[in-house]
Amino acid sequence: MNKPFHAFCIASTQSGGGKTTVSLALMAALSARGLRVQAFKCGPDYIDPSFHRQATGLPSFNLDTWMMGKNGVRSQWARHASCADIAICEGVMGLFDARTPESLEGSTADCALTLGLPVLLVVQARGMAGSLAAVVRGFSQHHPGLNIAGVIANGVGSAAHADLLRRALDHHRMPPLVAAFPKNAEWTLPERQLGLVPAEEEARQQSWFLRLAAEAEKRVNWELLMNITERRRPEPLKVPLPPAPPRGILAVARDNAFCFYYGDNLERLKQTGWAITCFSPLEDTAL
Repeated sequence: MNKPFHAFCIASTQSGGGKTTVSLALMAALSARGLRVQAFKCGPDYIDPSFHRQATGLPSFNLDTWMMGKNGVRSQWARHASCADIAICEGVMGLFDARTPESLEGSTADCALTLGLPVLLVVQARGMAGSLAAVVRGFSQHHPGLNIAGVIANGVGSAAHADLLRRALDHHRMPPLVAAFPKNAEWTLPERQLGLVPAEEEARQQSWFLRLAAEAEKRVNWELLMNITERRRPEPLKVPLPPAPPRGILAVARDNAFCFYYGDNLERLKQTGWAITCFSPLEDTAL
């Protein structure tokens, strides 16, 4: 493909920093522009990809350097990103939070380094002005090989506040401000012990994603975003898997109670010859 290709990782300084909402806003806005947006999620989270799917209309795939290994992550990325216009990988927890404090293994940073992706750092900016530059400096210099290409300020109070944040980053020669999102209770996704409430339980109307996309259109410096995220398109896998002989039909329970699935596992079953059909233990009267 000769079309331009863009890719980046959305990270945060911490869990609860707003990276999922920001990710959905960018995915929905870019999809509304007619681009094919391929979403990914760092780590073994199955909930965020269900929201990605609603924002882009495409399945989202997990990337985890600890569980899959670096080659597994690269293979997964090449398989699904190579046919997209733009690939967006949402991080997990804080940028450098990993399996252990002594290692980057399994972290958002490790995933970005493995794939050579620029990082957009989401920072909760409420009550902050010049201090933003200090926070970004710390994250930018923590690992010399990591490219923090831009900053997304979340919880911004006003246009004047956003301008203060932009000037602080420029003055201290930090990565530029790509977007500034205000606090809006409507955009908050409900959480519980293990993270967000799954999309199957917390149904969001398409109008919610459209409003999120419209807000992103106003808040994002799109020219800057596209400039700093243009990358070389990953090569598609050269050796496609040969079709497997049919093995039968595999019924998969799928409804609001049974939704903890990774798309890759179902794809692997299909590749080995199984035909997948879904049923609902809650609603169906028979298999």
